[in-house]
Amino acid sequence: LGRQLRRLEMCSSNLPKQGNPLGDKGAQCLARLASSCANLRHLNATCCSIGDDGASSLADSLATMQCLVTLELDQNVIGNTGANQLGSALVRNSSLKGLSLWKNRIGPRGCEGLAEGIVANQSLQWLGLGCNKVGDEGAAHLARALASSKGSSCLDWLALGGNGITDKGGVIVARALEGKGAEELEVSDDEEAITEIDDGDIQVPQLRSLGMGGNDLSDEAAEAFALALHANPVLQSLGLSDCNIGDEGAQYIAESLQNNNTLSRLVLSGNCISDEGVCHLAGSLSQNDTLAALFLAENPISDEGARYFQEVLCRHNKSLS
Repeated sequence: LGRQLRRLEMCSSNLPKQGNPLGDKGAQCLARLASSCANLRHLNATCCSIGDDGASSLADSLATMQCLVTLELDQNVIGNTGANQLGSALVRNSSLKGLSLWKNRIGPRGCEGLAEGIVANQSLQWLGLGCNKVGDEGAAHLARALASSKGSSCLDWLALGGNGITDKGGVIVARALEGKGAEELEVSDDEEAITEIDDGDIQVPQLRSLGMGGNDLSDEAAEAFALALHANPVLQSLGLSDCNIGDEGAQYIAESLQNNNTLSRLVLSGNCISDEGVCHLAGSLSQNDTLAALFLAENPISDEGARYFQEVLCRHNKSLS
């Protein structure tokens, strides 16, 4: 493996190894080689059966890989230990701009380590954590990191879809976007409570894109995100597909769109929004010239709901495509 990768490194700044059963031992070898590749900028080890030990080895090598721009470790078996090591590596690394960890086994404790790395890191721009085990507690750790005024994070893209986050965690993330603290959250009887986020220690994050689709949210979380859209002057894309949002949640979001001039992409596909909710959303577009893309596929909308949008698009809104 080492000889093959060295030959590849001589002619490329990428090391794509996706789909190979490297395992932890192979990842350790890959980490040693990557540390010696002076021009390595992109490393993709997707679907390689890498666990915590392999992730820890790659994390250790990040300290010396000051040219690496993206690290993709999707569809592996990385848990909290590996995620914590990657979080520690972010504290030391100043070149990495993208870290993708989709479809691993990262839970709240792993998110805590990643959150600490986000606060200290000044280069990471996007983080993919979709389809892990983040839950409400992990969401709270990440929310605290996003809004912390103690760091200088430049993270502007975060994917948290499919992580079992309920309204409790969704509200905390939304409050962080709004620049407010989060009330104490009891996750379960046998886990520690999330400590309160002090309003004095946070700021409105610079996040421009947030994906929350496929979580166990409802109209309660939709209301919280609507409030965030009133106050947040940065967010440009919000994904809330498959989140059990109904007409009440759609109304909250519609009201926020009337006063928002930054959001350009809103994903509400796969929810429970009917003609009533569509009526509210369509009405808000008559007063919004910023939203360019609105996704409503797989909602129970009839021809009547479609006519609401037809009227708005023909007479008022010129930005929606």
